[in-house]
Amino acid sequence: MAGKSANGTNGDSVQVVAWWMGHVDTVHSMRLWGVMIVRDAVDLVGVNLRYHVAAGIERIVVVDNGSTDGTWACLQDLAQRLPLDIRRDPGPFEQTRLVNAAIQQAGRGGAEWVIPIDVDEFFMAPRGLATVLAEIDAPVVEAKVVNFVQRRWRRRPTPRALLTMDHTPEVPVGSVRAAVLLDARRRGLVEIEWEPSVIVRPSPALEIGRGNHSTTNAGGPTRRTSEIVVLHAPLRAMGVVRKRLDHARRLDEAGIPAGYGWHLRGMPRQHRARRTLWRANSTWRGALSAAGVRRPLMRDTRLVDAVAPHMPPRWARLRRAGC
Repeated sequence: MAGKSANGTNGDSVQVVAWWMGHVDTVHSMRLWGVMIVRDAVDLVGVNLRYHVAAGIERIVVVDNGSTDGTWACLQDLAQRLPLDIRRDPGPFEQTRLVNAAIQQAGRGGAEWVIPIDVDEFFMAPRGLATVLAEIDAPVVEAKVVNFVQRRWRRRPTPRALLTMDHTPEVPVGSVRAAVLLDARRRGLVEIEWEPSVIVRPSPALEIGRGNHSTTNAGGPTRRTSEIVVLHAPLRAMGVVRKRLDHARRLDEAGIPAGYGWHLRGMPRQHRARRTLWRANSTWRGALSAAGVRRPLMRDTRLVDAVAPHMPPRWARLRRAGC
């Protein structure tokens, strides 16, 4: 079923509500929801949403923040088959406002746990997300993020590009050293040790910080679990480098402090420098290359194995490739 609801900020939001019958883990009665803010990710959004629904998430609130590449049309199509609440908010990039509003919506819908999901992130738990979360007696859980690296020859972002991301850095670089090494072009973005992602129990006072890595007013302690891992595909094709730079520009335009997104905002803007950046963040014969230094990577097929069952048909047209 579908309907429309006004948005107080722009008056142009559309909410589509659809139920998907099947493929949801019904063993656990605990209600697990997801929330996602997405912009121009038609190649990933379908794979991501299918994966997380299959992983046991009961319902996902998705906000399209002004996509122009067909993502919104893809979401409308997916909402006929998956348990999604989708709406548009084409205004400025205000991630914390959008994420927190979506979490409050999930809480009103009865969610006991909520996973804030970036479109290039895949939350994995071998025992099941709901099973692990049901055993945790805290309002916030932190999950480790693992960056996966793309093959050098991959130019265009498509859903199947995820199937060639089968390497990870051997030893990620801590954030203290990473800023200096990135600025000197001695390390790649994919080598940074990302801050853990948070999973939360919704409450009226709860607020998620920028990047979905911190919380305030959660009402209790934070627990870290090794049973949930976030499989992250930050640079899935050379064409994504430009998108990352556009995102950095949006952060600047929104007046967000320089400390947030520093790993993106320090990326070079020039075309030649972008090609150097891609070499530092993509694998050739199992290794990265930055500042003339070759660093071997580790073979890791967890991301490929996770997303392979959720690929769209090969014949899907590009504009609906994520559907």
